[in-house]
Order: sequence, then structure tokens, then C-alpha cells
Amino acid sequence: MRGIVEEGNVYGEKIGYEKYLKVFEDAADKAIKFSIISKNLNGGAKVSEIVSRTGLTYREVLDAILEMKRKGLVELEIDEEVVVSAKG
Repeated sequence: MRGIVEEGNVYGEKIGYEKYLKVFEDAADKAIKFSIISKNLNGGAKVSEIVSRTGLTYREVLDAILEMKRKGLVELEIDEEVVVSAKG
């Protein structure tokens, strides 16, 4: 961290400490949500089930699973509600 904030990257571009912390916190938050959701799939789960099991908001769960889908981590099935399952 010190290098990118104080010395800059290979192009000499520096990133402010506050911006660095924001990027780091956002990445950590996303990783934690991915982990929480993955552990609550149990082979497949509706979004509403994930919400009730995790305490995350519907929006948080939906945003996370859409990102996980883009990364190829989960598969989605649309029935009466979105059903999420681990890919593989």
C-alpha cells in the first residue's frame, strides 16, 4: 500500500490514501458477500432464501449474485424467482 500511495505505480501515478482505502474496503466487502452467499447456496437457493439466511438486503444479494454470474462463479435459473446454484 505504501508504494502505490507514496511512490506511485510503474507510471508514477499516485493514488490518494482515502481512495486507496475506499477501493480496498469495497473489494473486501464484495469478497465477504460472495463468501456468505456461496456458503448459503446448499446446492441451490432462491434469492429470498439467501436474504433470510444471511441478513443481507435483497439488493445486496442480487447485486452480488449478478457479479458472481459475470465471473462464472454461479449459475442462475429463472422460475417463479431467481434460483442460484454454485457452478460446477
